[in-house]
Amino acid sequence: MVEDVLNKFGERIVEKLRSDIRNKPLRRRDGKAYVASASGKLERELNYRVDANSIKVYANDYIYFLEYGRKPTQATSGSGQVRKAIRQWIDDKGIVPRGISKDSLAYLIARSIHRNGTLLYPQGSDLISGCITDEMLSDFKNDLFLAVTDIVGQSLKTLKQAA
Repeated sequence: MVEDVLNKFGERIVEKLRSDIRNKPLRRRDGKAYVASASGKLERELNYRVDANSIKVYANDYIYFLEYGRKPTQATSGSGQVRKAIRQWIDDKGIVPRGISKDSLAYLIARSIHRNGTLLYPQGSDLISGCITDEMLSDFKNDLFLAVTDIVGQSLKTLKQAA
């Protein structure tokens, strides 16, 4: 019973996060806004699991940067992970640069992120932290209360029958 309540809540969280990834405007420090979804991969790979009376929500690691932004980094000879991710984003968004190649554009954007951070930094967003609403929590508490009440009631019935 409690597991059912946790599964229902996990489904609601994942459903709300997927909707927010597709639709919620994330305000950048330049005043513009965008939605997080580019390829749909983030929302497709979003999931939850109920373990030992807890809910764990799983997402691609870059969801962290959609919540907190990415701060500037020191110039290093890194792995090129940011540039590769930006190059994929360019393809996913269907961006066709004028006058330079997609690889050059990816390099320039990655360099800017390393120098200046992302446009969500430092204010971040509430993509994750704003996902669980007061209404969702209230519904969860009510469902949990009913499940626990049911368990206690069944236990008392069993005790009466045993006596």
